[in-house]
Amino acid sequence: MPTPRLAFWLAASFVGALVEPLVPGMVWATAAADAVLAGMVWHDYQTLASARGLRMERRAEPIFSLGVENPVALEAVNPSAVPLTLEIVDEPPAEFRTEGDSQQVRVAPGTRWKFSYHTTPPRRGDFAFGALNFRARTDLGLVAVQRQETPADARVRVYPNLRDSRHLALLAMRDQLAQMGIRTARTPEAGREFESLRDYVSGDEYRTVDWKATARRSRLTTRQYDVERSQKLLIVLDLGRTMTSRLGDLTKADLAINATVLLTSVAARLDDRVGVVAFADKILGVLPPGRGRMQSMRLLEFLYPLEAVPREADYLGAFTEIARRVQGRTLVIVFTDLVDPESSSQLIAQIGVLARRHAVLCVALADYELDRILAGPPEDIPALYRQTVAQTLLDDRDQAAAKLSARGVGVMKASPEHLSVQVVNRYLGFKATGRVR
Repeated sequence: MPTPRLAFWLAASFVGALVEPLVPGMVWATAAADAVLAGMVWHDYQTLASARGLRMERRAEPIFSLGVENPVALEAVNPSAVPLTLEIVDEPPAEFRTEGDSQQVRVAPGTRWKFSYHTTPPRRGDFAFGALNFRARTDLGLVAVQRQETPADARVRVYPNLRDSRHLALLAMRDQLAQMGIRTARTPEAGREFESLRDYVSGDEYRTVDWKATARRSRLTTRQYDVERSQKLLIVLDLGRTMTSRLGDLTKADLAINATVLLTSVAARLDDRVGVVAFADKILGVLPPGRGRMQSMRLLEFLYPLEAVPREADYLGAFTEIARRVQGRTLVIVFTDLVDPESSSQLIAQIGVLARRHAVLCVALADYELDRILAGPPEDIPALYRQTVAQTLLDDRDQAAAKLSARGVGVMKASPEHLSVQVVNRYLGFKATGRVR
């Protein structure tokens, strides 16, 4: 196909033809220029024809994580003897938020070019990439070849956020969980046997300091104790109407499911038995309690198709069924939404069915926009009205939380960006003390 550069020289030749009657001898100069241009086009065409072995490849994981940036790698191979300039346009799923999926690069002869861009899926499900489009031209740049590659592995499945779980596993291997904001689950109350000594870190209780070891090592040293293992954890996902609202790019249900993945990864490392119940106007699914790596894989398949639905949640039916199924004292973590005492009255009234026999933590996803509205003094009357409404909404939520606390239920209000880590830390606190704090 012709390029804009060739179009420019053809236009110049046309101008030369127009002035031929006015300039003697211009006809021969124009004819010579046209012949040279035709020869250059033919040479450029033949050079591109020798570069037929040019290949483009896309590499991406078959499973993407929801709500985070997922890398997609592109690779170009130029087996020819000439450098090529490539214009590359990939076609990620249209719903994904993508940056950098088009590039213009120069690939030297006999070399590979590698590049990666990132794309963020907005929801779970099956998706397909389109074609990988590229246009190649030589340094002469008079003609170009345009092609499409359709990789065989174009389909991807979007699961809940797996990236944090993988990061967790790497940090745990290096004993660096604090980098994610996850506190250690080892405290004196948690275990009955001394395990080891380690350097004091900010946040450790002073009663864990071993003063003899501190004097011997000339630096603060604390004792570590084993965590009591093999406890039971049940995660309850409210997928009713209020969980369909969005906090940023994801729904509250998506954020709760992402947090569930990280939480169960931590629980699996501590050998706890973990189960999940999802409900809305009825029970949507039950994953029986289990432990180990296979349970983590079953969990991902269980969570994959779950979506919040625009129907009111049946708290009485769900909590009654859970109380019937769950035997023995269990930590029950309920992901839901708190609005105000009236709107959340069914949740407040029925959660006592669980709180009578189990330790219950209610995780309410906070609307971070309210805090932003209240962050500074109002600039005008409309801003003052907005702050008044925002404060009223927060006060209503606090009242609903206070009523839950009066029924022996722990309440945690978390912002979207910190939800997963904060829930894990509350779970580890329960492991350490045996109670929801």
